[in-house]
Amino acid sequence: KQKQEHEKHEKHETQWKILSTSSSTHSIGFSDIPWPVYGKVKSLEDITPREITAFVFGNRNQTQNRTGTRNQTRALDSSPSRALTEKQTLLTAQLRWHPDRFQRILNKVRVEEKELVQNGVGAVTRCLNDLLDKENQKIRMRSGNQS
Repeated sequence: KQKQEHEKHEKHETQWKILSTSSSTHSIGFSDIPWPVYGKVKSLEDITPREITAFVFGNRNQTQNRTGTRNQTRALDSSPSRALTEKQTLLTAQLRWHPDRFQRILNKVRVEEKELVQNGVGAVTRCLNDLLDKENQKIRMRSGNQS
């Protein structure tokens, strides 16, 4: 499973490079966007906080597994260095999905799908912001506990 996740991340990065360097205009659709989820994205309903979290952090940080039971792996490693790594991962993702920066990509999206793509970007951005807020809270709690 880790190999599949790694391959999906590699494919995701390759798709981003292609999308970012493409000079085409108004030819990209919603399904052409490399959304930060493992599954195929067919609609906004496929872009969920759970799926985004799983993709951004890898399966180890998924709050629930597919059967709905809690996954405790992340809780076992709550070191400060891991928290900073996770924060950096989130900051990098936020830069990619920030609506102002995403405008370059949005200019390449077909007019009839722009609103749908904007809504998808909004969903990703809100999730990343929530995750970053949680990571910042954890870092503050740890630094308060160490004094």
